[in-house]
Formats: sequence, structure tokens, C-alpha cells
Amino acid sequence: MQTFFKSFTYLLTVALLTTWTGIANCQSTELKIPITTSSPEAKALYDQARDLQEKFHFPESREPLEAALQLDSDFALAHLLHAFTQPSNKGFLESLNNAVGLVDKVSEGEKLIILAQQAGVNGDPTQQGDYLLTLTEKFPQDERAQTALAVFYFGQQRYQDAIVHFTEATEAAPDFSPAYNMLGYSYRALEQYTDAEQAFKKYTELIPDEANPLDSYAELLLKMGRYDEALEAYRKTLQLDAAFVNSYVGAASVLTCMDRHAEALEELQQMVAAAVNDGQRRFALVSMANVYCDEGKFDDALRMIDEQYAIAEKINDVGAMAQDLTNTGNICFEAKRYDDALVNFTAAIEKIRASNLSDDIKANAERLFLFNEGRVALMKGEAETAKAKSMEFTEKANTAHNTFQLWLAHQLAGMIAYEAGDFAKALEEFQSSNPQNPHNLLRIALAYKGLGEMDKAKEFCAKAANFNALLALNFSVARPQAKALLAELSK
Repeated sequence: MQTFFKSFTYLLTVALLTTWTGIANCQSTELKIPITTSSPEAKALYDQARDLQEKFHFPESREPLEAALQLDSDFALAHLLHAFTQPSNKGFLESLNNAVGLVDKVSEGEKLIILAQQAGVNGDPTQQGDYLLTLTEKFPQDERAQTALAVFYFGQQRYQDAIVHFTEATEAAPDFSPAYNMLGYSYRALEQYTDAEQAFKKYTELIPDEANPLDSYAELLLKMGRYDEALEAYRKTLQLDAAFVNSYVGAASVLTCMDRHAEALEELQQMVAAAVNDGQRRFALVSMANVYCDEGKFDDALRMIDEQYAIAEKINDVGAMAQDLTNTGNICFEAKRYDDALVNFTAAIEKIRASNLSDDIKANAERLFLFNEGRVALMKGEAETAKAKSMEFTEKANTAHNTFQLWLAHQLAGMIAYEAGDFAKALEEFQSSNPQNPHNLLRIALAYKGLGEMDKAKEFCAKAANFNALLALNFSVARPQAKALLAELSK
């Protein structure tokens, strides 16, 4: 599986490298990045945990990491890995901050790794990419360094660049299985399905007893629209490892694409039963919300987000609560309840403003709030307010060099142009927005329809309707609309 969460986690995990040194301020002349710890026993436990995480066994890696930290509380990379065992945003940030606080006690390579992770969390992809590029320049033969940079490029949708560095990782270490997994996803994103299948096949050969290779292959089958085969593959994954809860989301995604919503919800209820922590339970609930959105049952979707919020509220996880309020706002927006959407977007930013989160995280959230204010104003008929918010958001996204926010800026500008009847301008803007957002593919189709180019409208409608992604709000709201528009255009 390669959900956004998995991709993000993967990026922050695979760059944790192999050579042990007991010297905190060493200068590396080695092929692999040194790892700084005062305890060989802690290093052995760390290696055990890293192996588990690279095979996507995050909960199981917690015990060896905590044992390692008992032996060496200044083990920076153990703190970083420990972040990914946390079932909450709050716990994740606490462990990440522990690692950041130790960067002056580790080797240069480790420092680059940790600061790259911090930059990613802070919404600074330019700085994050610079750190990772420097890492690979200093350690070009380190497979994990190459994979970390490649995953960064993957997240930026620079798939050809990602393939270059994943390939370099496999050349540096032919048996390094994680690189083949992400190589498969990179080819999949480029619709080079034969190459993707070959990469996943190699991934499976290297770790045949693990669940994730079969799960990843199932996602490829889903993307290709081979639903029955994909569902069978997910079922086999869960037979292999019933605790591999991500495959429940995969199976539910297939069933949703087949319009078997009740079965999809049953699948996710099984995920709740199998969950070992609140993070997995929250993942199941948001996935249920997306199934309901695909059905147009927005009230049921909101009920799932309310349950998700209650989990975060129990431990005062401000970041998670803010995200849940934003999700509520997004669902209200899609339900055309624009006042309710704005109330929730505002509540989310107020949570962030009142928190002790970093200034960078707060600034990132403020930029996104401009986007949300702008689109709500647009749909309420407040065109001038929408334009003003759009211009301010675009300027700040440009200053931040934030790729995803720049895509959102084009999306909002396109929505404004579309509502004004300027379909040519709308098309130009939508074509510059996130191409991996199926809702943008639908927006492109609508712009072509407005221009009278019905063949192109049908082409992009079909792309949106058959995007075949894992459960996510953008696909859940775009898919049924695209199917309906495609049927209309095909009459």
C-alpha cells in the first residue's frame, strides 16, 4: 500500500542508515551514513526496529525502540523512528522534536536526515529537498539516502527523477526491498504498468513472507481497474497477516469502486476490530467517511469524523483535532453547506493559533485557511472577496515554494474563472493544478464542456470516474459526479 500517510512515513523512515559509531561528532568518510549511539545494544535494537518499519510493522517496532532509548536516551535516530510508532500527531511531534533537539550531537548525515524530516512537517519542501540532495551528494552509495531523496521526488510528483534515484538505490544494494516497492509506485503513477508489475514482482521475491508486497500489487490491480483480481489480492494479504490493517482500506476502496458500499463499510468495521491503536481506528473512521461521501451520504460521513475527533480530543491532540475540523469543513463544502464549512475551517485555524505548535506549522495552516476562505466566499457569491483571498494565498504559496499549495492556488483561480464563465482561463488554471487529484480532472472536463469541446470533456470525465484510487475525499466526491456527467455527455 502507498497511501499519502504511508508515503510520508516511508520518506521519514527509509533515510535511517546503517553504520554504527559511538562518536557523536564524527566526520564520515564511509559509504554509509554513521549512526551515533553510545550503546551497541541500543544499536542492535534500533536495527531490529528499522527492519520492522521498512516492512511496515510500525506498532511492533515500538518495544525495541523504547528499549533502545532506555539504554541511550540521546539516541537521536531512535527518537525519530519512535515518532512513527506513535498513534497520534501529538506523540509523533513530541518524538520528532526530541530528535531535532539532538542534532548537534550527531554526525552530519544524521543531522541532514532529521532536519529534512522537520522541514517536511513544517511544509517547507524546498528546504527538505535541499537537505536530502546534500545527503545523497555526501553518501551516493547509500541505498537509504538515495531512496529518501527518491521518495521526496515521488511526493512532489517528479516521477522520472524518483525512478532515477530508486534505481540508484537498487544498484547500490540489489537486495534492498523498499526501493523496489516505491519504484513500482513511480511506474504506476506514469501508467507504465508493465514496469510497475516487474518492480512489485522483485519486491515480492525479496520478502515473500511479508504482506506489503501483495498489498502493493493489489493497489496496482485496483489502478488498472482489475477489481476482482485486486479484491482477491487484498483478501490474500489479510490471510497472510490479519493485522495488516491497511489492506482493509484497500479492499474497501475496491468495493467502493464497484459500488458495493455496504460491503466496503463492513470491511472497515473489520479494520476497527483489528486495530491495535487509536491511529488505526482513526484511519478506519475517515475511510468510512469517504465511503459515505461516495454514496452522497454526507451526514453519515460527518458522524464518522465526529467519532474521529472524539479520539483526538481525549488526549488533546491539537493537530489531529484541527485536521478533523478541516475534514468536517471539506465535507460540508461538498454538501453545499458553505456557512457550516466556514465555521469548521475557522474553528480549525483557531485551534492551531492557540496551540504550542511551531511557528512554521502555524504559518502553513494560515496559508491553507486563505484557500478555504476563498473557495467558501466564491460559492457564496462573494466574488471579490474570493479573488482577494486567492491573490493573497497565491503570493504566500509562492513565497513558501510549497508545491501542493501552488497547485491549490491554481485550483482556486480556476474555480473563480469557471464561476465567472471564463472557461478558457479556468482550463488553463486547472491544468496547472494537482494532476493526481481526480476532482481536478473533473474540473478540467467541466471546463472543456463549457468550451464546447465534448470529446475532451468525455476523456477527462472518464479519467476522473476511473481514477481508481484508495479511499480519499477528492475521489469520493468526484467519482459519482464524473460518472453522472459522463453518462450525460454520452447520450
